[in-house]
Amino acid sequence: MVQIRIYFLRDHTVFTYNSGLTAHTRDHDGEKPYSCSTCGKTFLFKSQLATHMKRHTGEKPYSCSTCGKFFLLKSQLTAHVRVHTGEKPYSCSTCGKVFTHKSGLNAHIRVHTGEKPYSCSTCGKTFILKSQLTTHVRVHTGEKPYSCSTCGKEFSQWMNMKRHMRCHTGENVLLFCGIVVKFCCLLMCLKFQIKISFIKFF
Repeated sequence: MVQIRIYFLRDHTVFTYNSGLTAHTRDHDGEKPYSCSTCGKTFLFKSQLATHMKRHTGEKPYSCSTCGKFFLLKSQLTAHVRVHTGEKPYSCSTCGKVFTHKSGLNAHIRVHTGEKPYSCSTCGKTFILKSQLTTHVRVHTGEKPYSCSTCGKEFSQWMNMKRHMRCHTGENVLLFCGIVVKFCCLLMCLKFQIKISFIKFF
């Protein structure tokens, strides 16, 4: 069998099949011919569209044999299984720190390189992670998508909401010198609300 090598003259990339050349050309041109009929999002490959459609249908065909959790992608299941096995196959060549996911390693490497590829379009502040940018943008928009199910107080960050919930559940109670110090850990702007109550001394 004779294989024909196809050259892409723009960047000298070589392809064995014409389909590879077609997809590569679209990547350069920004062409995404496959669009979702539900939300309008566009994709480079038909297979990407097929995977995306499962998000709308709720289909999760891959399940964990240990805990039964379901996943949309096989790669997500593979990564999840490491939670049970403790496997961390990705290690930093600079400091040796190991990670469960390759994305975690890639983000960590930026700590060493100083790269901050995500920038705020409003103030120009840059971030290592996209999630950090998403959270930061709420400072400008005032969005507070997380609310306390007990009192309704709203928060821009999920972790701040979880800390607040401890005020209702009674977690984070410290005992010393006959004094009960209960921390309402609302870390917004590094402020703490501290409630101190005295109990009977023995």
